[in-house]
Amino acid sequence: MTWMEKIKKMPYLLLILCSAVFMIPLFCFRTGVFVQMPFFLQTPPALQAEFYCAQPQKIQSEAPAHPEQPESVVSYVRVEENYFDDALFIGDSRTVGLRDYSGFQNATYFADTGLNIWEVYEKQISVAGYDSKIGLDRLLKDYSYGKIYIMLGINELGRGTDQSFLGQYRTVIDSLRAAQPQATIFVQSILHVSAEKDAAGTYINNAAINSRNAYLKTVEDGKQVFYLDLNPIFDDVQGKLDSQYTNDGVHLKVSSQALWREFLQSHGILAQPQEEESAELQPKEAVLVKEEAEEPVFSAALEKRVRYVFDKIEQETNKK
Repeated sequence: MTWMEKIKKMPYLLLILCSAVFMIPLFCFRTGVFVQMPFFLQTPPALQAEFYCAQPQKIQSEAPAHPEQPESVVSYVRVEENYFDDALFIGDSRTVGLRDYSGFQNATYFADTGLNIWEVYEKQISVAGYDSKIGLDRLLKDYSYGKIYIMLGINELGRGTDQSFLGQYRTVIDSLRAAQPQATIFVQSILHVSAEKDAAGTYINNAAINSRNAYLKTVEDGKQVFYLDLNPIFDDVQGKLDSQYTNDGVHLKVSSQALWREFLQSHGILAQPQEEESAELQPKEAVLVKEEAEEPVFSAALEKRVRYVFDKIEQETNKK
């Protein structure tokens, strides 16, 4: 009589056996209490390694749970004058000087004396090609730009906090990106003032400018928005606007516009960095692949264990 025939004559034995095979190991695993199993529930040594090692193993990842934002690794290149043909310059009286004396004749300028970050979308100004004054939103609807350069901040000193200034700057950048998603945005630093102007004791001073610039640097994402620090080319050894480049301590001389132009031409971007896949997803995907791959091994080991139990029962029955 085979063991299957014996089981059919004693169905209650099958119920007891199945309960023992599945419930006792589950109890031991959940509670951490391990007891000496009867012979028919013990896993043969040949199957122990296969059965227990077949469990899906969690793959450890070296990637941090919340990786820090990577620094920009863009490589600037020197560009020709026609690079700025599809550029829009937004700024105050300092950018007016760039418009009048830089030589970038084909660029578009939305620049005016006294323009600031809070009023950049409200103010109507004269723009080449238009018969009457227009707002920035009109300009963004009429033309498509490849680059947008911003220099604002000197007129905002003494108004608001560094945080509110940064918040408004980010709002403007978000609006520009929504209107011109294809454009690369260059945020230019606030230029320093001369030592004489700095010593005057007004709210226009280099300490305040440095503080605002420190916040401005954070807008760079290394993909579409970039921060350009112009101060090193105009500063003296004390970190103040060199008197040889200015007449009033604030604005650049006509002859100094060539330095600004040269700086911009040496900081062109011809290709945008490609966005890489998030490293956080890789460990999760790897774990899923591991579990799916190990599932058939687990089932095969369990089947061998059950067959082993039945063989043991048959052997013991034959002995009797």
